[in-house]
Amino acid sequence: MTATSTHCSPLVALLVGRYGGGVGAFDDHDRGVVRQAAADVPQQVVSYVVDQRVRVVLDRPAAQPQSIHTSAKQRGTIMISRRTALKSIALGAASALAIAGMLANAHAENKKLKIGFVGVTSGPAAAWGTSNVRSMQVRADWLNEKGGVKIGDDTYDIEIVTFDDQKDPKRAIAGMEKMAEQGIHYVVGPNVDDGAAAVRPVAESKGIIYFPYSFPKALYTPPASNAVLGMVANYQSAPAIYKYLKENKGVKKIAFVAANESDPLSQRDGGVEAAK
Repeated sequence: MTATSTHCSPLVALLVGRYGGGVGAFDDHDRGVVRQAAADVPQQVVSYVVDQRVRVVLDRPAAQPQSIHTSAKQRGTIMISRRTALKSIALGAASALAIAGMLANAHAENKKLKIGFVGVTSGPAAAWGTSNVRSMQVRADWLNEKGGVKIGDDTYDIEIVTFDDQKDPKRAIAGMEKMAEQGIHYVVGPNVDDGAAAVRPVAESKGIIYFPYSFPKALYTPPASNAVLGMVANYQSAPAIYKYLKENKGVKKIAFVAANESDPLSQRDGGVEAAK
């Protein structure tokens, strides 16, 4: 019979199901040999090692059912081919198991580096923070898949810890305090000016370096010390824009239309100041 057991490992199911007909019938003893060698080996590890090793022996058209009148010599040839295939499978599985163990040990040795996010991921402004979180998680996954980040003599896997402040300065403070409790020293956010200003005392007292999406110079000049400006501020770009419009387009007046919220008003005030 070539039916696979529902209790065997994925590798056994793959080998017996895909290749069984090509090497003669797999009996209970055959399946036991493969199962013992391949049990608990992750499929992604064996997909190359085992498949490549047994392809030469097994990856060929299925043999026709043997006649009851098959000669003893023919039956012996079939049995030898089957045993050779099983030995190849077992050897491939053992190699895969060793590789899996080495990979697991290497991964287990990595330390954990937590990077926090405090910002808005719900409500009307959710897109601001959601885009931050997704980009952080994708980057962390990519770095982890490549083996982690080496800092000094240690290698770290990155873990992203998030907190939804709902665009509320009080919740932003609570989020930063939570980051401090977890020993997190690097935080992206908050997303708005009032939240970024509100968390400053917590960040500075707890030794947290944070990257707010906020422009006010007070966050980035003494006595402030822990915020990092991660984008081009309006007071940096506006002078060049104004100069171009004035000299090349003959523009003499600029108007600002701002919502009655901290960020738009801050943008307006910075733009007006840069035009003076």
